[in-house]
Amino acid sequence: MSDATQGPAAQGRPAPSRGPADIERDIEQTRARLAMNVEALAAKLSPASLAHQAQDSARRQVIDEQGRLRAGRAAALAGALVGVIAVVVLRRRARG
Repeated sequence: MSDATQGPAAQGRPAPSRGPADIERDIEQTRARLAMNVEALAAKLSPASLAHQAQDSARRQVIDEQGRLRAGRAAALAGALVGVIAVVVLRRRARG
């Protein structure tokens, strides 16, 4: 930790006296930082954001850096998709 993040008492110096206004200001600053962190996490973990990340990941798997289709990977992905659809259809029919 840097000296700025450690309190004066942790550095061997006596802590300066702090009044209620100083403590309240620190609490408000901490609340503001926490609110920003929560908002950032909520945005990162939103369903739309996760779907976008999954889409980008899938696109990188089947398209190379020059924008050309990677035929082998695309075929494997298509095969996996067909398999998933087949399983879903069979399960629905079994529940019938």
